Amino acid sequence: MKFPNNVLVIDRSQTFSMYLSLLLQRMGLKSMSVNGPGAAKAVLDLGFTDFLIVGDQNGTEPIHVIVRQLAEGIIDNSIPIIVVSTCNDPAEMSACYDAGCQGFLQKPIQPRLLHEALYSGVTPASERRKHLRCEVDLTVDVAIDSQQPQAHKLINLSKGGALISSSRTLPVGTQVDLHIYLDDLQVHLSGIVLYYLPNKTLPNNTDRKAGAFGVLFHQISQSHADMIDSYMEKVFDQCSLLAMC
Repeated sequence: MKFPNNVLVIDRSQTFSMYLSLLLQRMGLKSMSVNGPGAAKAVLDLGFTDFLIVGDQNGTEPIHVIVRQLAEGIIDNSIPIIVVSTCNDPAEMSACYDAGCQGFLQKPIQPRLLHEALYSGVTPASERRKHLRCEVDLTVDVAIDSQQPQAHKLINLSKGGALISSSRTLPVGTQVDLHIYLDDLQVHLSGIVLYYLPNKTLPNNTDRKAGAFGVLFHQISQSHADMIDSYMEKVFDQCSLLAMC
């Protein structure tokens, strides 16, 4: 399943655009930033955009006017428009929704709400990502059929599953036991291999021999889910610090 993941960010603030770029990358999304609706329309004409995020640093026009300009150029509302702003005026928020936006988020951004806003408008429903995910660089011990566990690199994590780097191709349906190391914490989970990705399809992959297999977790306890949530939140928080460097 190929999920929509190309985000166009419209905002003149370089700091905000850099922060969003880092955050979206951690969420496993690709992004491009432009500094106004005119440049955005040129990018939209190329046909590669899945989502639009409109910031509040786009000149003197009200946000809803910019949203309307963008929405009028999108056929059948096929690209969700999300507004991210410090504005808390109910009238302006309502005007943005009337103009065609699918979500209005207040700064500072909460990654989980951004994920929900982006994918809530995606159709068909089968192309909506259920869980917020986070690109990571962790160690995970993988055991198959009670064999000796082997250490692998975990490169993407969510409460629903994980993407694990490996030069070994595991058949779809293989049952695995995982020990994931979250700093000083250890999470023990089991799951099933859903797919295998060759190395050339993986972003930022420096190991030419390694692809990755995707694992869907079996039932996950609330305590383990909370541990993953807490770790992901810490990783996302680092994006704001990096953007200000």
